[in-house]
Amino acid sequence: MPRKIDRPPRFVPARPVSFGEGRLVLMPELIGTVLAHFRRRLRVKQTELAERLLWPQSMLSKLERGEINPTVEQLDTVVAALDAIDRELYDDELGLVTSDVMNMVEDLVEGMSKDGYAFVWSTGRLWPKPEQLLRGRGLARQVIRRWPE
Repeated sequence: MPRKIDRPPRFVPARPVSFGEGRLVLMPELIGTVLAHFRRRLRVKQTELAERLLWPQSMLSKLERGEINPTVEQLDTVVAALDAIDRELYDDELGLVTSDVMNMVEDLVEGMSKDGYAFVWSTGRLWPKPEQLLRGRGLARQVIRRWPE
């Protein structure tokens, strides 16, 4: 009779963490909401910014809604265009760079984490339980509430 081979114990995944309704934030959507907030503060329409970027307006819309994961190059391009618009329209030397935007996102994450929100790098279409997500106007309200003036 063959001997039983000693096997390591089977891997049993931990139970998934349960999040309350509207307590989970998608990072691409948070970054997009911050970019949209900057754009709105400058009173620039999506179509105007998209023309400047030489992008279709739908791509900018998807970026702001968090439907695509932004690359560093895309963020650099959008932030540079917003900074150029700020200098042209308001003669403001804001000097906005991508690291400033990401620092603001990091501050928002820190503040919202203290209030019990969790964050994940995923797009909404990949998330199995959409009722757990804080999205759209609810997310925009959280950003505006915590926005450094």
